[in-house]
Amino acid sequence: MRQLTTMPCRLCLNDDALQNSHIIPEFLYRPGYDEKGRLLELSGDVGRKKLIQKGYRERLLCAGCETHIGRFEKYFADLWYQTDPLPNPVTTNGILRSFDYQPFKLFLLSILWRAGISEREEFSTVRLGPYENELREMLLHEDPGPDTQFQIYGLVLLAPQTASPCHGTIMPPARLRLPAGQTGYEFIFAGVSWNFISSKQTTDAIRLGALSESGTMSFPVRSLEDDRNFTQFMKDYFATRRRNR
Repeated sequence: MRQLTTMPCRLCLNDDALQNSHIIPEFLYRPGYDEKGRLLELSGDVGRKKLIQKGYRERLLCAGCETHIGRFEKYFADLWYQTDPLPNPVTTNGILRSFDYQPFKLFLLSILWRAGISEREEFSTVRLGPYENELREMLLHEDPGPDTQFQIYGLVLLAPQTASPCHGTIMPPARLRLPAGQTGYEFIFAGVSWNFISSKQTTDAIRLGALSESGTMSFPVRSLEDDRNFTQFMKDYFATRRRNR
């Protein structure tokens, strides 16, 4: 019987056999799958198309830590795809919702952290620096921190020319330059543009509508075509395709 190679788990730091961990959980890709369980990936760097399955994975976590983070994932999956907090169609300019602050925030932070420690090119824009270990400790000890720490706000994105949340769209994270020199990251999944502030200094403009310790969160609504990072990504993709013909 072949013995598995052990390496330090990136969450608990103990030596163990590492699992092929998802960076963005696989269930978030499902709304975009075709009938064979595949997702079309567009690469803006080389202008190519390819089909992927099961999302992006990397050997990061031991089995115990996979289960640990899996509890946050289950909370979000049950909430988002069984309770359905986003209406369809969306008929308002904003949506106010309440969640269980701890698992909701920890789920979102787990994606930010996994993207930050990933060595995959798709997540190379996320560089957490000194915040990487701070996030690791928060996830390990199930501590979501105050709502001013790693603040999160979101916008519901509608599929062009429809009033339906674009659940099937997932984009590589984009780096954001925010007021007062702050750094943030935008992820698109589950029909929402999720914006993370990797700073403890926030402004009133950012604080308004962000996830609060009471669990409330306000989601403005806009078309996917109005998302700057998405439209730039698509422009780069088609420009590269034309150059490579």
